[in-house]
Amino acid sequence: MEEIIKKIIDIDKEAIDLEKNSKELIEDKQRNLRKYFEDIERKEQEKADKRIQEQKQEIKEETNQKIIELELKKESTIKGIEKRYMNKKNEMIKESINKILQV
Repeated sequence: MEEIIKKIIDIDKEAIDLEKNSKELIEDKQRNLRKYFEDIERKEQEKADKRIQEQKQEIKEETNQKIIELELKKESTIKGIEKRYMNKKNEMIKESINKILQV
C-alpha cells in the first residue's frame, strides 16, 4: 500500500513538473513570437523611414533643379529685356541724329 501511495505522489509530482514546464514553454513561445513581430514591425518602420528620406532627397534635388532652371530663365529674360532696351535706345539715337542732320 505504501508503494502505491509513493507512486501516486511521484506521479503527482511529475504532473506538477510537466504542467510547470508546459507553462514555461508556452510563455517562452509567446515571448519569442512577440519579439519576432516586434522585429518585423521595427524593420518595416526602418524601411518606411528610409523610403521617406529617399523621397525627401528626390524632392530636394528636383526643387534645386527647378530653381536652377528658373534662374537661367530669369537671366535669359533679363538679357532679352536689356537687348530690346539697347535696340530701342540705339534706334532713338539714330532717329535723333537723322532729325539733326535733316535740319
